[in-house]
Amino acid sequence: YQPLLQEMEMMKDLPQHEGKSESDLRDVLKKDLEVYDLKGSWVGRSTTIGSDGRKRKAAGETQKDLDLQEPLYLRAHDKEKLTQQLEADSRFLSTHNIMDYSLLLGIKKGISSVTAETEAGAAPDPTIYHAAAAHHSQRYFMGIIDILQQWDGSKQRETCFKTYCLGKDPDGLSSMEPVQYQERFV
Repeated sequence: YQPLLQEMEMMKDLPQHEGKSESDLRDVLKKDLEVYDLKGSWVGRSTTIGSDGRKRKAAGETQKDLDLQEPLYLRAHDKEKLTQQLEADSRFLSTHNIMDYSLLLGIKKGISSVTAETEAGAAPDPTIYHAAAAHHSQRYFMGIIDILQQWDGSKQRETCFKTYCLGKDPDGLSSMEPVQYQERFV
């Protein structure tokens, strides 16, 4: 079995923080990155919508699934490699009756140095960049976190309460049976 935090090409610039806690890692990531805690669920998975239904945003706050409003730009090979790793990791967790884990995603944004294409003799316009380079304007850092929650009686009761007493969509809860959780997560 491969380690849960397998190093991928897109993670090569992430400094090593051995012995640091998850909150320490989140603090490092928040410094220069947008940080998302992704589960694949949607019930209560926004930090930008307050209890009054209005949009808000706290600077530096770890955001959630519904806050991620743009696609990830990955090369086909990287997307396939990432998907395979997430499938393997989440399948491993599922076989150990674990659910409610997250993908911690850090996004570093910025425009990479790209030469603008121009017609012969025309001065390049620095505000125009070739579309093929657009995926280079973001770098991603990720790993699976919160891997200790088992599907036990308390989580089963939580699911029943939220579904039947609060009327929440059971498919959108973060608390669900591990095989279903794994399928939705990937």
